Amino acid sequence: MQLYVAGAIDDDALLDELKLLPGWSRVEFAGWVEQSVVYRRMVDSKIGLATISSDKYHLDFSANKVFDYMMAGIPQIVTPARSWSEIINKHECGLVLADDSPESFAEAINYLLRNEDEAKKMGENGRRAVLENYSWESEERKLVALYERLIGKP
Repeated sequence: MQLYVAGAIDDDALLDELKLLPGWSRVEFAGWVEQSVVYRRMVDSKIGLATISSDKYHLDFSANKVFDYMMAGIPQIVTPARSWSEIINKHECGLVLADDSPESFAEAINYLLRNEDEAKKMGENGRRAVLENYSWESEERKLVALYERLIGKP
């Protein structure tokens, strides 16, 4: 089992510290990569991780990676940011951590790896939710319905 990490780590000292940990030998740190590479890696993955620092949990934001994981049909583990928690819980497509401790991540990862049927169902729930609720087609239906309520049918 290997952890694939794409993206930036802004703190060079932190990256150096991480490289000294015994588990680093099981990490493939790719840095910034093309979006097409991310998507190819994602569909071959068992779990997606979406994290944000605890000082931002209260913010109302949305990260594409949550929807990308859903579209790829993989369960995800997210830190308890308000927006992510609502989406994940509503669609039952992953696990929301109680906190961002390494122990919480390890427990959630192990849970999904040990419960493959449940993890598969979460992935399916996420994919269905994206196709039904968060696609351009579903947004088009909402927009047309709004126009019809405002100005009537053509």
